[in-house]
Amino acid sequence: MLKISDRKLQAFKVGKLFEIEKCKCSNASELKQGNIPYVGATNKNNGTMSFCGNIEKVTKGNCIVFVCDGQGSVGYSFYKSESFVGSTTLKVGRNKFINKYNALFITTALDKNRIIYSFGYKRNEERLKNETVFLPVDKKGNPDYDFMEQFIKEREEIKRKEYLEYAKKKLNEIEVTISKTNGGGVEYKVVRLKELFDIYTGGDLIISKIKKGDVPVVSHTALNNGISIYADLIAGRKLFNYKKTISLADRGNFKAYAQVRDFYIGTRVKALEIKEDINYYALIFLSQLIDKQSVKFSYGYNACDNTGNIKIVIPYNNGKPDYSYMSELIKTEVIDKYKQYMSYCGKFNL
Repeated sequence: MLKISDRKLQAFKVGKLFEIEKCKCSNASELKQGNIPYVGATNKNNGTMSFCGNIEKVTKGNCIVFVCDGQGSVGYSFYKSESFVGSTTLKVGRNKFINKYNALFITTALDKNRIIYSFGYKRNEERLKNETVFLPVDKKGNPDYDFMEQFIKEREEIKRKEYLEYAKKKLNEIEVTISKTNGGGVEYKVVRLKELFDIYTGGDLIISKIKKGDVPVVSHTALNNGISIYADLIAGRKLFNYKKTISLADRGNFKAYAQVRDFYIGTRVKALEIKEDINYYALIFLSQLIDKQSVKFSYGYNACDNTGNIKIVIPYNNGKPDYSYMSELIKTEVIDKYKQYMSYCGKFNL
């Protein structure tokens, strides 16, 4: 296996490695809808924020994008293979040697520089060109782009094999025992959440005082399955069983999640603990139905104490919620997704 520790590293200025260009979009509200990625000052989704049709503002792909402004994202870098429309808060770097593999190596190294920037200390062109990045070099003292490419390809292959083994194991664990996916014979009924769940409200948690550990703490964020931090066990705090409980951000954001580990809840969060003993896949089904109710809520209209009266439509059979049907629907979706990913990897004969 290739190791960085076996290579000589040398410092390079960004301005010596790349030709720097400015992106062209100064007002995102004027963009027309289309299929060209609009890239902005974010560290999510590889910079893509929406899609537009403004051809005259396009920046050609195969470049490294530098986020030069924006709270929480200034200092990040990422590679774009495709052409895009970029915000003027971005600059791009080009050289004839980069591709998606060695660029990933370089952007990972560049991201070490994030700590020098903040919203009040922008990454202007002069500062960007003077940024230093340490890269492996060849015998002539030039950046060893081939080594960087092979290093990333090797790690990618390792991850691909790990995922294939994981997906194969999960497929063997999932057994679809009831064939009801066509919905035949299933009725639907409107129910309120308080009919299905015992509802708990999260209390104040001071994040800075929480001792870090392995237990997820769910907040009202819409990111990372709602998890804001991992904590040690908290005395006097109810630890919710993930196989029985849905987390629901009820203020600011309205987001329902089925968790994968037992968890705590913080402020602006409800825990919906199912009253019956049901399959975890059925719980996922219910979480998705609840999440769809987000269209009814905005920052000025929150669920809060009215959470229990939120209505969802669920499958019924013989006068009872048909949790078996819900479970089998989710199982078939999960199986399909695993097979899609495995087929994409192209290393497993389905």
